[in-house]
Amino acid sequence: MELCSTVFLVSTFWKLFVTGTLVKILFDYVAHLGWISLVSSNFIYDVSQTWTNYPHFVMLGILNGWIASFWLYCFSNFLQWKKQLPGKLLTNRYFYCFIATTIIAILSWPLGTSRKGSKGIETSLFSWDDLAVGDPKMFTVNRVWLQMLATVVFRSFAIMCMATMPIPSGITGTSVCQGAFIGRFYGEILRFYTPTVQPQAFAIVGGAAFGGVLTRCTSITILLIEMTGQVDLSLGVMTGNMFAYAVANCFTMSAFNTGMTLGKMPYLPFMFYSSLYKRRVKDFMENTTDSIPEKSSLAEITNFYFTQEIFTNDDFIPVVEDAESLKMVGSVRSWNMLEYVKQVCRAIVEETKAGNCEDLLQEFAAKVGDNINPKQSFCDVSEKLMACIEDIRRNESNLDFANGGLNNIAGQVAHQADKDEMGEALNYVVAKSRGEVEGQDTATTLFLELVLCRMSTDWENPIIRYNTYPIVVDETTKLVKVHFLFQMLGIGQVFVGERGKLQGKLTITNFLNLRYTEQTYL
Repeated sequence: MELCSTVFLVSTFWKLFVTGTLVKILFDYVAHLGWISLVSSNFIYDVSQTWTNYPHFVMLGILNGWIASFWLYCFSNFLQWKKQLPGKLLTNRYFYCFIATTIIAILSWPLGTSRKGSKGIETSLFSWDDLAVGDPKMFTVNRVWLQMLATVVFRSFAIMCMATMPIPSGITGTSVCQGAFIGRFYGEILRFYTPTVQPQAFAIVGGAAFGGVLTRCTSITILLIEMTGQVDLSLGVMTGNMFAYAVANCFTMSAFNTGMTLGKMPYLPFMFYSSLYKRRVKDFMENTTDSIPEKSSLAEITNFYFTQEIFTNDDFIPVVEDAESLKMVGSVRSWNMLEYVKQVCRAIVEETKAGNCEDLLQEFAAKVGDNINPKQSFCDVSEKLMACIEDIRRNESNLDFANGGLNNIAGQVAHQADKDEMGEALNYVVAKSRGEVEGQDTATTLFLELVLCRMSTDWENPIIRYNTYPIVVDETTKLVKVHFLFQMLGIGQVFVGERGKLQGKLTITNFLNLRYTEQTYL
């Protein structure tokens, strides 16, 4: 959950629970058959060294924060270099995988540490006091330091290659293993001067610190403690992780967000600079009074959507008491509101064909003339309006990068001529109902005038799903509080008001664009 909170909705927690439950059942079954084993840490930590080691845990956390930040810097440049490779052959995913795996195999062959997977490596680093004696196949006598240093350098390059291949290889496990090497190397150097030092403890702390930086998760400390069973090391593991996390936050973001930024994929960024915590919503909101008065006719509501350049089905439109006061009383989802209008038109077609609209048809025939079949015309206009509404909903706007930021690009309606014609008719009848214009009526305008202009919205209808408690914040609300609402509730926008009066809105797009305006990560 912590790892994915800026990318996926936390509301998907139940899916994580179901997935975790299934994985646990399968894992226990496979472990019972003896096919797999867990990472183990068999040494007994000397609790009396806790406060003696504590300054070193702090230093190890700071060191891992710097090293991991430098790796992320190199990783971002590696991604940019990969995207600029010339020719189709080098950019071909299959060729790239072949070349990358070949290079990794050649470079890893001389290293004994590459003969085991992460589980075997971590078990050795977390358990043995003397690596050359405990695991002679992986470490050579008198060359342990050199092998660990060479492994750190090699794995830094290998993780970059694996993270850029279209093959699921993961970051969390490899980053923990990389941090374990760095921590063990630090512990071996420390033991050279103080023989009583237990380097296994530093390997565990290093794994939590480096893994925490690359994933930006503090919960990885729980992972390491539960995986190794070293509860007495809890203070050291959390200290190393938090110091590494704090140092890295001064320089860069996680490996996931780095890849998403360079790949131009939208996500909700962290509130990076402390100055942003003091900023107010009014500094970033989009000033707008676009709303639907509560007592609007269906013609006015439909005209509202036809005049919107940017349309998104999931947008919630504020419902106000009236156009003058702009006092918010609720909100309605665009898709549902237009679906309600469609259902009304469909009901009119069915009632007309069933002969239940004779009075209305006679009034319509008296105004339109004898040259038009009233019944057929009623059905044709209704079906044309339904088709236009469906066309608008099908071709909604989409997010696109332009001018160094993320913008909403209007969708291309398939039948633009029909939409324009219906839009002009709606605009005419709405203006006429207000006494603003006069003119010659057509079959379309007469239908809209006799039907939609006379009908008000039934806000109790379940199709509309009218929200009587819209999310509204005051314009003086701190930006960080709205950021929390976006992150925790998974909403796309909040309305901004002053004493209940609509002032504007703040969309998630505004936050996405913070990466290109207020916040510079790379």
